[in-house]
Amino acid sequence: MDYFKVHNGTSKEPCDITMVKYNRSEILNPILEEKIRSRGDEVGHISNVKADMTEFTMYKDPDFKKICDFAILQCISSIEGLSQRGASMLRFDVVDCWGMVYKGNNNHHTIEHAHWPATFSYVYYVNACEECAPLEFTTVNYSVKPFSGLMVIFPGNVSHKVGIQTCNHDRVAISGNISCTVKKPGEIE
Repeated sequence: MDYFKVHNGTSKEPCDITMVKYNRSEILNPILEEKIRSRGDEVGHISNVKADMTEFTMYKDPDFKKICDFAILQCISSIEGLSQRGASMLRFDVVDCWGMVYKGNNNHHTIEHAHWPATFSYVYYVNACEECAPLEFTTVNYSVKPFSGLMVIFPGNVSHKVGIQTCNHDRVAISGNISCTVKKPGEIE
């Protein structure tokens, strides 16, 4: 796992970004891509994503759940100084999850936005290459070149966008949001 803080010269607040490769991507990605493509554009470009996009409830699908669970594990790992007891006091829930297909030369992109009040957001690349449109973190002037199997996790309040996909193949990805709350007394094991 690669965990680091990106600092913007004008901002005193760092942006924590986690990037990690999902080890079973070669097996799972073809299944995920087929499911995303078969759903087509279910939201009609009404969200910030101006590409073909599934509904927001893909976390209910068992194959997507594998990616959601992996994202939660990476969120827990990325919190500096979190003890095992501290982790047991927290509850992590996937709020939503969706798939996207950015088709080359179709003006597909994502408008700048953030996912607050989600605690964490993530992007998982199902089918992408380093020539595909990058994930751009606008407030910290940092971008991530995608590749198949890469997961990027970042705070939900961080602004980001995706430029126009000009690569000669489709950029297929999954995104989602995770809520982190303190468990109530009696919930703690």
